[in-house]
This record gives sequence, structure tokens and C-alpha cells, in this order.
Amino acid sequence: MNVDEYWISPIEKYDNLYLKRDDYFSPFKNGVNGGKVRQAISLIRNNLDVIRNKYNNTIITTTSVNSPQGVIIATVAKYFGVKAIIGYGYLHSKEKLIKNNRLVEKAYNTGADIQIIANASYNNVTNKAVEKIANENNYFLIKFGINGLNNPDSIFGVIEKQVENIPDVDNLVIPVGSGLNFVAIMRGIKKYKPKIKRIIGVLSGADSTNTIKSFLKKDKILNINDDYFGEAIFTYELYKSPLKYNQKKFIDEPIEFDPIYEVKSYLWIKDNLPDNEKTLLWIVGNQRKTY
Repeated sequence: MNVDEYWISPIEKYDNLYLKRDDYFSPFKNGVNGGKVRQAISLIRNNLDVIRNKYNNTIITTTSVNSPQGVIIATVAKYFGVKAIIGYGYLHSKEKLIKNNRLVEKAYNTGADIQIIANASYNNVTNKAVEKIANENNYFLIKFGINGLNNPDSIFGVIEKQVENIPDVDNLVIPVGSGLNFVAIMRGIKKYKPKIKRIIGVLSGADSTNTIKSFLKKDKILNINDDYFGEAIFTYELYKSPLKYNQKKFIDEPIEFDPIYEVKSYLWIKDNLPDNEKTLLWIVGNQRKTY
């Protein structure tokens, strides 16, 4: 099977809302989909030789039980013939971790080595633990923020390409988790120059405002200070969803939105933007399609 991570996902219209359907990028049988899958494929493909020859053919990452990142990494690693270790912060046994969390179970069934690396799930705790394991065992660490600095084309370039078919709109609304997709889309906006009046990020989890600002300043493609880049000023807006990160929300709509990320952006649009404006919601992915 040949996977093309640069395949352009389509634009659809739902009522008066335009949708960038990156959840349609779903090249594997278990249904993992979206921008994070693109990034994982691109990152591992571009580093495959060094992973095999320098890092014991093993990659390691850490994520939360509510994130599809674990099963995504497990799936892509299997595709390339690389061992994957997924680390979690969890207070109970490994058996309970797998049994009680659907996405962890999917990663395990895909072939990943599931490890409890800390007894708390705080990012600073699990990040420190996974870095220690990676350094001690010479594993290739997948931590998308760090990989974005060291391999920007792998993390950002594969997403910025998706802006190529974005129409001119009044509002572009993007679900924001770590902020890396948001930064990649900003790169694409500079490259392809669609006319967008407002660029809006809806924060679905921890506040990633500082992460976004840091990447926008450091990125060589954007090369900006604060909100200025290129020959135009793009003001981007970030809003916090009133729903907690791990609070899943299911709504009665013909389109299934991801219950943690996209649904919060969709509800924000309904509450804050007028119907007569042309709005596009960027669907980063949908974990409900992972089975």
C-alpha cells in the first residue's frame, strides 16, 4: 500500500457552513484519520533511515488517554515496520489502562507496547518521563512540538499544503489542541494567500497561546513578530471553549463531529458568528471514525 500524505482533502458545504474535510484522509483500515496522521507519516518517513540505524528501530511517544495520538503513532509505526512504545500517566494497572480506555486499547491491538511511565497524567510529568526513557534506551522521541522545531517540513509542510484549495472566506475557524496544526495552516495561508478576514482558533484543551506565539516567531517560513508576517497583517484570534478538554460532547447533526475537538469549534461558531457570513470550519480529524 502506497500512502500519499500530501493528498488534498476536499471542501464541502453543510447548510451555510463550509467544511475542510481533513478527516477524509484515512489511509489505514482501522480508521485513524486527519492532520495528525499526515504529520506522523511524514515525520517517520523522513527519518526512517535514522530510526532504523541509530534509534534501534523504535519510536516512543506519550499522550493522554483521550487523544488519538497513541493509536495514530502505533498504526503508522506498524506501516513502516517500526516498533512503537506509547507512554501514559496512569495511577492504576496496565490492564485497567487498556481495558478502560478505548483509544489505548486500539493502540495496544495495533501492536504498540503500552507502558505506564508515571502515576500522574500531567504533561510536564509524562514529558519528563518519556524523554528519560528515550535517552536511556536510544529511542526516537516523537514529541510533535520538538519535532516541529527540528523537522518543520515534516510537521508543518504536510499540513500547509492543505490550504491550497481553501476558498476566500469571512471566517476560518480551526480547532486548536497543541497549536501545531494552527501554525501549519498559517504557513499555508502565507504561501497560497486565500483572502480571509478572520482567522479564529478555538482552544479545546490546555491554553496553547504561548506555544503558537513561540512557533510563529521562530518559524523561518513565517518569520514574524507577533501577528505580522509577509506583506500583510494577519490578526488571529484565540478563544477558549467553555467545555473542559476531557468533556465529550455529542450533538444531533447529520455530520459526526469529533466530540473533543471539532464539536467545540462548531458550537462556538453557532454561538458567535452570524449565519450570513461565509465561514469555514477546518476539520482536523475525527476519533469517532477510529475502530
